[in-house]
Parts: sequence; structure tokens; C-alpha cells
Amino acid sequence: MSDVELETLSSSLPEPTEWDIRRWSGFLGRGVVWLSAALLLLWLMDMAGFMPIRMPDFWYPVRSLWWIIGVAGLISGIRILQRDPRLGGWNPTRTGRRFNSVILYTRVGCHLCDEAKQLLEVYSQYLPPISEVDIDKDAVLIAKFTTCVPVIEIDGKIRFRGRIDEVLLRRLIEGSMPSR
Repeated sequence: MSDVELETLSSSLPEPTEWDIRRWSGFLGRGVVWLSAALLLLWLMDMAGFMPIRMPDFWYPVRSLWWIIGVAGLISGIRILQRDPRLGGWNPTRTGRRFNSVILYTRVGCHLCDEAKQLLEVYSQYLPPISEVDIDKDAVLIAKFTTCVPVIEIDGKIRFRGRIDEVLLRRLIEGSMPSR
């Protein structure tokens, strides 16, 4: 391939979104936890003298190093998983849905709008169903929001413009009482 073809190909690839990075970090975290647990299990079996297979020669001179690597990997994997709220990293002190309405003002072809929608879906267990409104279908909304999309309106008050600050969204959820 020529340089021009490679440049064209690389420019046509979509940029990874925060959601993509989170999803892959979940896979990575689970993988690190499982591999570390397997390494620790092998180490325990070796220390107990119940090793059904012979380990490679590099295993035996540094047995304590394998324990350290296993524990460090286990801790690292758990920390990676805790960053993702879908995997138990964050939960409000009170469970249940908050607010009466959430409106997401978007427009076609807006990648920030797609990211906002995906992030709101992560917290959907704490939010009412999200109403999505395309501003391009209403002249008043175009004049009001023009290039500020996405706009998140919660219970009639605009809370976010452009990007959703996840920390502020969590604080908003935490600071409100669950609706009954």
C-alpha cells in the first residue's frame, strides 16, 4: 500500500470513544484477574507439592516472584474493573431511579451526542427513560442550541452542554432522592 492509501485508510477509521475504551478496559480487567488467579493457583499447588505438570525451568529459581506478580496482577485487575461503573466501580448510596424526565437534545452526525447517549445508558438504572430530541427538526431548538449539542435537560433544567461530565452526573444522581 502506498502512503496515500494508508493515510486515507487511517483517516476513515473512527476515533475510539470513551465508551469503547471502557468496554475494552472491562475485558482487560477481567483477563488480568483471571490470569493472576491462575498464576496464584499454580504457585499454591507448587508450594503444596501437588503440581500435576512440570513447570518450565524459569519457574523454579524465582518462585516468590510468581507470587508477587500474581498478587500485583490481581490488585491491578480489580482496580481496572473498579473504573467501570457497569462492573461495580460506583454505586450511589441509595438505589432506585431519580428524576422525572431526562431529555437529550441531539443532531444527526454528532459524535458527542452518541457518546452522551452511551454514557446515559450506563447510568440508566438511576435515570428515567431518556427522551431523544433532534434539534434539526425544530427551528426554535436550532436557534436555542445551535452548536451546543448534546444538551442534557433533567427535570426541566439544562445540566450539561457539549460533553457530559461523568463526575458531575454521579454527584447529581447521588444528591437526589430516588423517586417512588
